[in-house]
Amino acid sequence: MTAEESDAGEQTPQSKEVQASHPLQNTWCFWVLIHSSSAKDNWQHSQKNVHSFSTVEDFWRLFNNIKTPSKLGVIDCSVFKKDVAPAWEDETCKNGGRWIAKIDRMKPQDFDQLWVNLLLTLIGENLGPQGSIVCGAVVSARNKASKVALWISDRSEDKAMAVGEAYHKMLKDAGFNGDLHFEDFAGGAKSAFTLKASKDK
Repeated sequence: MTAEESDAGEQTPQSKEVQASHPLQNTWCFWVLIHSSSAKDNWQHSQKNVHSFSTVEDFWRLFNNIKTPSKLGVIDCSVFKKDVAPAWEDETCKNGGRWIAKIDRMKPQDFDQLWVNLLLTLIGENLGPQGSIVCGAVVSARNKASKVALWISDRSEDKAMAVGEAYHKMLKDAGFNGDLHFEDFAGGAKSAFTLKASKDK
């Protein structure tokens, strides 16, 4: 057997890597919005789609090589399904809204872990039977109160509440103990529904 024939039967590191990849149900895009005076006037152009991923391995390659939200200063980071932009006017988002959690008393490392947990829940399609209406998630890191929002494409109460309850449970498991508020994009982002932190509140 020649060396060439021997090599032909061996798997290269690249082919092994392809075989070992775990495809996601959707392709996701990572967006960044850096806040500045120019961004206030033209935020849509200031928002950049910087990377996309469609496997579990690609997700970790990205997130193991970027800073966590608590270390990025005043910034919005978003992970949305491919072809859906983190904008109210987007064709997919405009008939929906967002569930918002305000994070004001959480250690930076816990805040960062909460964000990772949310993304794993998101890309793993683990937000319940109505999870198909999920568009993406946004973390808005601020010096005082930060926000984590889940965007959905359908504002009907039954679907919004189903996803909101799954989202709330995930947040509580990660240490969040506040209320969730749903903002309807078509209604001027007014709070339409609320999920309370506990029954006695």
